Amino acid sequence: MEKDTKMNSIPFTPLFYCSYCGVSAISKNLLENARCLRHPSGSGKGYHISYKGSEKEIYICRYCGLQEKSILVLTANFCPNYPYKLRKGRHSPAL
Repeated sequence: MEKDTKMNSIPFTPLFYCSYCGVSAISKNLLENARCLRHPSGSGKGYHISYKGSEKEIYICRYCGLQEKSILVLTANFCPNYPYKLRKGRHSPAL
């Protein structure tokens, strides 16, 4: 009996990420129709906004330059240089 040497190839599905919290979804529609817990207006008061940049190995905060390996980790903490609310805004990934 011969072994099947064909590899089962799974097509790469790009993920869509929220700029505010880093949550990922398999479609832009699914992402943007769900409420975001880290929305600038307050927890659950707004919807996810899709990150416009491409997937990267390192994400950099647009305000202070902090580097993290994922948007989820980057947006988890507050940014000391956030320009709109003193000590209220989180890190935001640069494009």
